[in-house]
Amino acid sequence: MPYIRTFAPILAGISKMNYPKYLFLNIVGGAVWVVSLVGGGYWFGIRFPWIINYVHYVILFFLVITTFTVVKGYFNIRNKS
Repeated sequence: MPYIRTFAPILAGISKMNYPKYLFLNIVGGAVWVVSLVGGGYWFGIRFPWIINYVHYVILFFLVITTFTVVKGYFNIRNKS
């Protein structure tokens, strides 16, 4: 989802979406994004209170996945040139 939110403005401009519609969808998308992350964090905190002891592993996991994706994309672009 973060990748979609990154390219949404570019795609909206290319498709000539009118500004009020874009603004409305952007606000709705941002609200859904925030509510889902905060709600998910709250739910995990209530449902699995022991998870706080392992948060650093969760952060490390997502950091590794993100880094791997960026490095893989870099090498894919580099090999196509």
